[in-house]
Amino acid sequence: MNPIYAILLSLVPPIFYGMGNMMDNKLTRFGVFRRTSTLVFIGNTTTLLFLPLLLVFGPISWPPVAMIPLLATVGIIEFYYLFPYYKSFKYLDTSVVAGLFSIAKVLTPILAFFVLGEALSAWQYLGFMIVIAAAVVLALEKSKKIKINKGFWLMLFASVMIMSQVVVLAKISESMDWVSLFFWFAVMTTGASSSLLLWKENRKNIMKALRSRSFGSYVPALLINEVFSSMAKLSLVFIITLLPVTLIEAGDAVQPILVLMMSYVAFKVFGIKVWEDKTPILRKSICFAFMVLGIFMLV
Repeated sequence: MNPIYAILLSLVPPIFYGMGNMMDNKLTRFGVFRRTSTLVFIGNTTTLLFLPLLLVFGPISWPPVAMIPLLATVGIIEFYYLFPYYKSFKYLDTSVVAGLFSIAKVLTPILAFFVLGEALSAWQYLGFMIVIAAAVVLALEKSKKIKINKGFWLMLFASVMIMSQVVVLAKISESMDWVSLFFWFAVMTTGASSSLLLWKENRKNIMKALRSRSFGSYVPALLINEVFSSMAKLSLVFIITLLPVTLIEAGDAVQPILVLMMSYVAFKVFGIKVWEDKTPILRKSICFAFMVLGIFMLV
């Protein structure tokens, strides 16, 4: 494949993921979704609307019995990671949230060291320290004392869950085709989200949101967000069959930079406000550049 085409193709998933980050931030600002549990439940439920489209790519088969516990695991992780992820938008800019997902990339080789005994090179350790240092600087708050933003710890927790999910998904993909995997993954996630209905307070808040006069005006945003999320996952699965993992990881590393650029375009061209006012743009630009460098050193 032409190198230029390969690089452009590697940017497709992070572009869709970045758009999803921007929509997620917007959704958390709506009063009807002020409770994270309400947004998590309704957001995951809308995924079911798009599952029939998977039939375009092939038939859906039943999962092997041995894979059912693993599918349940990734579904539960997908459900739980959304809570710290959505809450982090209260403390961090959209592009910073996207940038802190890079922590998961750094934690993967560290996990491999402790679990598999895979030793990192001195170059990789340096890359690890660069990414962590840049992430900490990103999350520093304006204060007389040095203080790390609460959003950093929330995203650290979310990144650990995402890292674990990727490992489990990789294991499942050895026994299932990607169409069936996507389908049952979504079903398990929705099933996990349904556990929120066990609590009366959650049921009350969800029904209140659905019955709200303003809910209809939020439906387009929910559907657009689901389109971005689905396209990001589908494009990632597609390019995995075409490009080396290193190039895919490198493309994903620039996601926070893409979010920052798209936020600027959304505001200047379309008048859509994206919240990017908590961290100075110079600090973000420098930290993002170092994070990309660190990830390149790791992979």
